[in-house]
Amino acid sequence: MSLRKQRILKASLFIFIVLVLFLYSLFMFIPRTLKGSEATRFYRGKGYQDEEKNSLDVVMIGTSDAFSCFSPDYMYEKYGIRSYNCGVSKQSCVGMKRQLKELLKYQKPKVVIVETDAIYYRNLSDTAYVAEKFCDFVGKYHCFWKDMEAENLYQIPDYPRDALKGFIFRKRVQIPTLTDYMGDPNSEPENFKKGIKSQLDQVVEMCKEKDIEVFFYTSFSSATWNYARHNAVVNYTQSVGVDYYDAEDYREEIGFDGTTDYYDVRDNGGGDHLNISGAEKTTDFLAKLLMDKYGITKSEENEIADKMWIEDLVYYHELYDKDEENLN
Repeated sequence: MSLRKQRILKASLFIFIVLVLFLYSLFMFIPRTLKGSEATRFYRGKGYQDEEKNSLDVVMIGTSDAFSCFSPDYMYEKYGIRSYNCGVSKQSCVGMKRQLKELLKYQKPKVVIVETDAIYYRNLSDTAYVAEKFCDFVGKYHCFWKDMEAENLYQIPDYPRDALKGFIFRKRVQIPTLTDYMGDPNSEPENFKKGIKSQLDQVVEMCKEKDIEVFFYTSFSSATWNYARHNAVVNYTQSVGVDYYDAEDYREEIGFDGTTDYYDVRDNGGGDHLNISGAEKTTDFLAKLLMDKYGITKSEENEIADKMWIEDLVYYHELYDKDEENLN
């Protein structure tokens, strides 16, 4: 073998070894539990994979507005409906589309609820989304070394069970000062950014192809929502033939109270995410809507799934007695 070929072979072998070590290090840093905020973020919106296959009747996809406004445990205990909250902080429309595609490999819900905050939050292409996820993994999750155990060296990662089904249980109350936020009901619709409509079209089409009912829902958020955005979503949903419900249109029916039902307030004085009081009120509204409009009834008995849900309800109720800093 010539000297040149030997050098090429050695260089190739070196690159291969470095690549294997790099991939193995990523494998080690994948969290095995939900301990810590970064671990929670890593698994956010994916816990449906640990639920009994095809046992969920309803799922919600969206941003942090989603995981703050809808409590699957509460819906199960009160109405007997098994559901999952797939809300992800800073979620994009392309993220929702890809998330739904993956979810449908594990579950066949009867209804998908699309929370609308993502429409105006971020606009990413598929390529940008994948690149961002990779950078997040390499740049953020290396901090897991502090929580690593010996099992991380060899144990295959598995999705840890989330007793709250994607919901974030929060008790703190903050009162917004921004009151006149919706504006003129006849406001000119705020156009979607380029590419958003295409991503939403694919979400709707996926549901229709699987005979899954889909509707759009806007949670209370005086910090970010207004009639310009509302009117744009109305136009879009009408164009694709799906229903749209803005919580602001049902404030009295829901019984929402801005002085008791917000968890946090943004710099503009507007309320942002809901606390447990607001979430349970909106979950009641959604449950009744699902039953009255979409024919959803108590989920079919599933011995394995129901046993786990009943166990998870014990944890859910324990949170009512905990201080805010010890929740989740």
